[in-house]
Amino acid sequence: MNLRILAIVVAVSVIAFSYVPAFSQIAPEYFYDSIAVNNLKTFIGNDGLAGHNPYTFEGGMEFPKHSGNVTMFTEGFVLIGHVNSQLRSCGSWYWQSLQRGNILSPYSAADTNDAKYHVYKIKKMTAQEYQQLTVEEQQRLRSDFVNWPVESSGGFIDRNSDGMYNPDFNAWLQNQGSSDQPIFEGDEMLWYVANDLNEKKLARLFNSPPTSIEYQVSVWGYNDTPLLSNTLFTRYRMIHKGIHDVKDAYFGKFCDPDIGDSMDDFLGYDSTFFAAYTYNRQEIDSYYGIPPASAHVLVQGPVIPATGIREPATFMGKYREAYENIDVAGYTFYIWNTEEYRSPALGTTFGANMVYNNSRGKRWNGEPYLDPISGDSTTYPISGNPLTGDGWLDRDIWETRDRTYYFASGPFDFAPGDTQEVIYAYTVAQGVDRLNSLELVLQNASQLRSIFRERHVTSTTAPETPSSFALGQNYPNPVSDGRTVIPIELPQGRSSILRVYDILGKLVYEQAVSGRSSISLDMKSLSIPPGMYKYSLISASRTATRTMMVIQ
Repeated sequence: MNLRILAIVVAVSVIAFSYVPAFSQIAPEYFYDSIAVNNLKTFIGNDGLAGHNPYTFEGGMEFPKHSGNVTMFTEGFVLIGHVNSQLRSCGSWYWQSLQRGNILSPYSAADTNDAKYHVYKIKKMTAQEYQQLTVEEQQRLRSDFVNWPVESSGGFIDRNSDGMYNPDFNAWLQNQGSSDQPIFEGDEMLWYVANDLNEKKLARLFNSPPTSIEYQVSVWGYNDTPLLSNTLFTRYRMIHKGIHDVKDAYFGKFCDPDIGDSMDDFLGYDSTFFAAYTYNRQEIDSYYGIPPASAHVLVQGPVIPATGIREPATFMGKYREAYENIDVAGYTFYIWNTEEYRSPALGTTFGANMVYNNSRGKRWNGEPYLDPISGDSTTYPISGNPLTGDGWLDRDIWETRDRTYYFASGPFDFAPGDTQEVIYAYTVAQGVDRLNSLELVLQNASQLRSIFRERHVTSTTAPETPSSFALGQNYPNPVSDGRTVIPIELPQGRSSILRVYDILGKLVYEQAVSGRSSISLDMKSLSIPPGMYKYSLISASRTATRTMMVIQ
């Protein structure tokens, strides 16, 4: 959403739809920084701000960096759940409800005026690259490296094994294996700590009392492959430092995307790859020319005790056999100045209830989404296939109005003393036309969960190698008599999940599998009607997907 539209909304639409309050001023405790390690440049604030330019109050996800063109106006997140039957919420949805600093004890926050609670930055670089930076940048990176809050940010590499953080920045520049250093992700990373104990800021969001949740947020990127050079990762690590259980909680990602012009975007959701995507309605965008496409991808959801349905969880860089990660529970889109697809009413508890309904894949009033193509209810609206024109698509709704989206994972219970961790990737691709851009960004989305696990998750049990993980083409294909066989190959003793989705991304079948074998399916007994389907083999570190056709 651009600044001109923002002003109109503030003037005439806040009461009707509570759509967008203004980024009208920088709060006294506010501090922000940018990350520009690859083709993307964006801004991060230690009050929850992301993807928004605090200098110009306009869109802040620049692609390519230094081009002046952006792919989003802003993004945010929400943690929402029940405390003693009262709905509690915190996050960033145009308004930022966090304040910087950690939590010292239940409902007691650190001093927000303490300069140590700023956004920290670290990056991989040589001594020569360091010398090419401005004096201000050099001082900033040196100071952050030496004063990095290792106790609360994930620890440090103790090169001399003395149990103390003794960094030597000059030595590290010459040889990054020679000095203690913070543990960090990617080629460049931003990190901050914040909390939900500012009642005034919480009231502006969804009028919720504080719960005493500490947020440790990391944003990082790489510049070593074409895919990762167009991708940024964000990790929300939450520590419950309060005294009350948060029941049936959800954690969700909000985004106001703008692929160049803010009024010509289409949205969609791919449930196979957990990707909320944006592409352009027009072949030529007034800013980009050939427009790119973008997507948020859930690469790691909240953890719950293992049910046996999913693979072991990934959590804080490890596989956790006794737990599993929750995937996306619901996707919702909003269209400016419409009643049916209205945005949450900010500053009200009614708005919190709207978000909670959306988190469960419901409309704002709790009613189900009805797919106008199939007539069925769905928790993933507009999850058709724009590349083939099949299913419920954004184009079936409105032509030119600004759009936003939100998708959430849950439910989970969040007890005092517990830690939760949710990680998203944001990726952009630009092809030869608007739909080719979408095709490329969905190809990115299909790989990001596996790439994340390969680079960030360690385990006493080695992940599968390509030679021991395979999903074959079903036979016969097309399926003509109701029966088909799907070949699979897995390492001995490892298990995975086989999932079958219809063309709209709706899960129609799920089965746990293990070992080297094949899976026989009887489509008739499973009540799977004729049509096109995707089937995926999903393990803790790899995913493979194929398509099949059922004709009778």
